Amino acid sequence: MPVTLTLTGVDELQQAFDRLAPDLTSEAGPLARSIADDAADDLRAAVPVVTGNLRRSIRVQAGRTSGATKVSSQVVVGAWYAHIVEFGSRYVAARPVFVPVIRRSRERFVKAVVDAVREKGLTVSGG
Repeated sequence: MPVTLTLTGVDELQQAFDRLAPDLTSEAGPLARSIADDAADDLRAAVPVVTGNLRRSIRVQAGRTSGATKVSSQVVVGAWYAHIVEFGSRYVAARPVFVPVIRRSRERFVKAVVDAVREKGLTVSGG
């Protein structure tokens, strides 16, 4: 059973896309894919390798969206034991890789979108 880590923005960011110009949305889709590709590369470089199955199971796919102005990409890890690597078990120590990489990637995405919005002359505020 694949383990899926989803690269998405916060709800407020999704709502803001609904109000932004369509060209920003068209820029955000490729941006999300690019950052997800980078995250997948970072994961492949960071995961422990015994057989190589975990590394080979990491891929990027377009996320499901519920509207024309919503974008997402997903980093999918198909190895059934990925959660054991990340969180450990009573037999194996945790080796957190996935959550930190995805967290950094999500932060990069939000910053890049905020920068794109500012480049369009719009104001961004909030935490």
